[in-house]
Amino acid sequence: MQNNISRRQLVAGSAIAAGAVAATSFVGTASATFSPIEHEATGWREPAPVPAEDQISETVDVDVLVIGGGSSGLGAARSALLHGVGSVLVLEQATYSRIGGGVHGILGSSFADEIGVTFEPAQVNEMIKEEMQISGMRANERYYRVWAERSREVFESMLGGFDSQYVHCVNNGAAPYDQLADEYFSESVYPGEALQISTGDVNTPLIEGFSAWISENGGEIRYETQGEQLIVEDGKVVGAYAIKEDGTYLKVNAKAVIVSGGGFDGNPEMVAELAPQAAGSSIANSVPGNGSAIKMMVWVGAQVQQGPCCTMMSSAKSPDDPNVPNPIPFICVNKAGKRFFNEATSSFLTPYAILNQAEGRAWQIFDANYAQTINNLGIQTWMGTIQFGEEKCAQFEAAATKADTLEELAEALGISAEGLVATVERYHAMAADGLDTQFGVPARLLAAVDPLEPPFFGMEVPYNLLVTLGGVVCDPDTMEVLDADKNPIPGLYATGNCVGERFGMVYSNNTCGLSNGFGDVEGYIAGESAAAYIA
Repeated sequence: MQNNISRRQLVAGSAIAAGAVAATSFVGTASATFSPIEHEATGWREPAPVPAEDQISETVDVDVLVIGGGSSGLGAARSALLHGVGSVLVLEQATYSRIGGGVHGILGSSFADEIGVTFEPAQVNEMIKEEMQISGMRANERYYRVWAERSREVFESMLGGFDSQYVHCVNNGAAPYDQLADEYFSESVYPGEALQISTGDVNTPLIEGFSAWISENGGEIRYETQGEQLIVEDGKVVGAYAIKEDGTYLKVNAKAVIVSGGGFDGNPEMVAELAPQAAGSSIANSVPGNGSAIKMMVWVGAQVQQGPCCTMMSSAKSPDDPNVPNPIPFICVNKAGKRFFNEATSSFLTPYAILNQAEGRAWQIFDANYAQTINNLGIQTWMGTIQFGEEKCAQFEAAATKADTLEELAEALGISAEGLVATVERYHAMAADGLDTQFGVPARLLAAVDPLEPPFFGMEVPYNLLVTLGGVVCDPDTMEVLDADKNPIPGLYATGNCVGERFGMVYSNNTCGLSNGFGDVEGYIAGESAAAYIA
């Protein structure tokens, strides 16, 4: 590889900053289907009745039906049209298509070529090996291989669907510290020659670019139309029922169906069963996924991955929140006033440590020098480099609890004063020695955040479930949905966050934008496969 690209920079040869945590949209509550299932049909697995004829107000015929209109679903629709399908209908339950989050990881692009960044097979192998280790070997490695093999092709195809106003390339600056050495997980911030497409809001332009292309090339997108249940005839998926805005049903007869309807983060029953590591967490999304995509596929015989499914959580909601997100390593304590993890840990991983504490609660402790400490550290997160100016300080102090002594602060927070004082004293001693013998915070960070000068501040660390990234089992080479015997269900494909076996239990990969990159490639392959199936 040229230009001294490190292994943590390997992946960001191209990334679309199109704001997609999941690279799919969310589809509403599902109903039923007909194929037998081998497990007991109870709870969310129990199919609802098929709509009666008098509930169906409209019937349409189409070659390919896509359920879910986020970037992965729209990408699947565009791919189907590119591969010769005559007509495509996309159903989206919201009033608009949405994606969220950070970047779309692409391995290699024309942009990378322009600055001399190349990707050698041995380095790609190292990256995939690292990702598989992080997943605990729970991921299907083929997803990583297919992504590596085809992401360049997919990315270049995506560029063909946009005007130049939609995407442009920038070169990120280097981080002022060694992220691998200083942090448990650096939140997919890749310094140096990492590429990112657009620095502003490209969520809307990306969706607009896909939507316009689809509408101009034989496709149709219907909003406020919620995919409900799949239709099966002679063992093949041949369409679906959907609820229209007026409450009546739309029946879609299709030659193939692609489900791209998001996760189940908004369904407590499914979270408790499929992702218990996040059970009880608040939900961050304004349009949470309620699992309808997974339900409708399970109801026709699809196999759900071996649990637990992957979750993405965060202790930082947005740059406007008053709290200081990890991995800025201020002392963090539980109800007993004790430290319980390495505070130089990503905001994406911190929630899991907090969930193991009493009442699932934790607090960061700051001294009077907190702003100077933050600004001097220059820590980069997924929200950019954290800096505190006058306005941010005022916002923070208005939300924090303030006291002149640690004992008073502990009492105000409702935590053990004895435990907090002992924790701070020990932390101070370790900072003086330059060695954190409890949890291994690096010496420069340990010393920088050593709280000494009153007044002291405390703030409870918020956290929430952003999205789930697991679901049904598919063939990564075709995105065909598989049954319990690992056989394809004819006519059924899936993409995005309703697809399982792509990550471990927790979204903590080192690869920049991998979830969205997977969604891009999966959508393209699903559309390609559906076109081949009906040809």
